[in-house]
Amino acid sequence: GIGENALAGTSIMNIVLPDGEYAISENAFSGCKKLINVVLGAKTVLKEGKGSPFTGCDSFVNYVAEGSTAYSVVDGVLYSKDGKTLVAAPTAKSGITIPSTVKNIASGALASTKLTGTLDLRGIETIGEYALAGSTVSSVKLGAITEIPAGLFRSCRQLVSVGGLENVTKVGDYAFMYSAITSIELPNAEVIGDYAFKDCKKLSVVSAVEVNEIGKYAFEGSAVKSVDFACATVVGERAFANTSSLVSANLGGVTEMGEYLFASSSVKNVTFGAGTKLVSDYAFYGIRNLESVDLPNGVESIGAFAFSGAGKLSAINLCGTKTIGEYAFLNAASLKNVDLSTVVK
Repeated sequence: GIGENALAGTSIMNIVLPDGEYAISENAFSGCKKLINVVLGAKTVLKEGKGSPFTGCDSFVNYVAEGSTAYSVVDGVLYSKDGKTLVAAPTAKSGITIPSTVKNIASGALASTKLTGTLDLRGIETIGEYALAGSTVSSVKLGAITEIPAGLFRSCRQLVSVGGLENVTKVGDYAFMYSAITSIELPNAEVIGDYAFKDCKKLSVVSAVEVNEIGKYAFEGSAVKSVDFACATVVGERAFANTSSLVSANLGGVTEMGEYLFASSSVKNVTFGAGTKLVSDYAFYGIRNLESVDLPNGVESIGAFAFSGAGKLSAINLCGTKTIGEYAFLNAASLKNVDLSTVVK
């Protein structure tokens, strides 16, 4: 195979790939500004990767696969021989018409491309990981897929909207991370993966009422203002940390909660559903404007530093709580009445 950054930044104009089955690592030829053509041997078979080997190759417009037993080329774009899979598009492509025979988009196939406008993928049945990562597409229409694969829209900094998400039940890890998405509606999604919307600085509206699992760092650093995940029972570490626009959050009966859940956010009001078993370490650490946290009876443990620095928090329900961690309410200066009857026996 060809390793990461192996020939990055060179003045190569044409690449001729030898026969054999192998991988070309992400960014292997990144920044090769003069690259125009990539020519495949008759028996070349490329293994799928996460991202494009040709990031920043601003003149790369053409694959060549004459005599290939595995691939065909249409308008410079590489497809499987049977025409059912889009394998790879040159990174300088600003537009592409996908033939109706295509049902699959390979991993990394459109990564780092200069696509503009709307990309219609409603006829596509499967999409690989990181397929559009780092591309400049502004809008995408999906249809048949039930899962947003890992990294699909990662670093799509021009991406504003994605439609056709009605069938999606899972959003993969890193799926929208660093994208410019402004709102997302996932009516049937049950799982949101790790880092899925991390640092989406323009994402203000999220609708996903059926979600029961939220991964670590899922919304960290995003612009969400209010979240309603009333079915969520598993919430990962730092899922809503550093959300500077967040005002309110509604979660379900949480039985698994990662550390620093809302740490350093601007959240003011949080509600947990019946069945919540714990508040994790540092869950609300350093949130000066936190005004209320509605806990049901039976929360068994409050973690270390959980509410440390929550200066405006005036009340908390500890009915049924058995353990309170060190520094849990340190400098929660407005807290006036606390029932410790189930903690101290």
